[in-house]
Order: sequence, then structure tokens, then C-alpha cells
Amino acid sequence: MGCPLQGLFGDQQFIGARGLSVGVADHHRDQCVADFAGFDDIGGYTLGAVSNTAYAKADKELNVYWLGARYSVTPEFTAAIAYYGEKQFAYATGADAGCSTVVSGSCSGNFNALSVSLDYHFTKRFDTYAGAMWSNVSHGLANGYINTTNIDPTIGARFSF
Repeated sequence: MGCPLQGLFGDQQFIGARGLSVGVADHHRDQCVADFAGFDDIGGYTLGAVSNTAYAKADKELNVYWLGARYSVTPEFTAAIAYYGEKQFAYATGADAGCSTVVSGSCSGNFNALSVSLDYHFTKRFDTYAGAMWSNVSHGLANGYINTTNIDPTIGARFSF
């Protein structure tokens, strides 16, 4: 019999958004692309406009990471567990500079989640599964949330062709 641990997985990513050192311009008319970007919908609203000043005063920095494992309890029954996290560093300016509260989405904040799943294969093509994920946002990443903690269960059956 092989090792019941099917795999240990994980990754980490740094994401940075910085202000433009040179503004985006339309080379045909020397006008800002924000005047032309995106498209006009039925109501006459322009969707997808470009902003030259999104991060002009401070850079937005995120660390995203996750770790998971899958384990074969029996050849037919598999369990998995995972952790997901995100850390946002404060990029607010002015009175909110360095903040770590929910006052602004540009304050520092955290996202944490845990998930577990169980999968049972009755045949090669038919299996049932159940799982749940708990997640929580705090500080700046919780700005705008009504509920900062969620539990999302799932259950189902699957036939694969």
C-alpha cells in the first residue's frame, strides 16, 4: 500500500500596485486615455476607465499565501484541509496614514480562511463529497463588509464522464 498522504501543497505571492511614473495618454490626440478607455453602455456610462492617479501617493502591497494537504483514509475515501491567508499593508494617506481599522479599505488588514472536504468514490465515475470553509476579514479588508466571518458548507454528488 502506498503513502496515504497524497500531497502537501502551498504557495506565496507578493502583489504590488504602484502609481504610474508617466501618465497614460492617447497617442492619436494627446488626450488622456481615460476619455476613451472602456466602452459606453446603454445608459451612456463609460465602463472600464483608466485612472492615472490610483496609487499616486502610496503603493498597495499584498501578501497572499496558502497551504493544503490531501490524505487517503482508504482507497475510496479522501480528506483534504487547507489554509488561505492575505495580508494587506496600509497605503492610506493623510489622517488615515498607517491605519489598521475598518475606516478605509486602504488600511492594513487580514483575510484568513480554513477549509475541509471529504470525498467518497462509490465507483470510478460516481462520488459524493461534503465540505465547509470558514473565512474572516479584519481591519482594512473588512471595510464595507456587513458580516466579517462566514461559514460556507457544501454537499453533493458527481458523475464523471
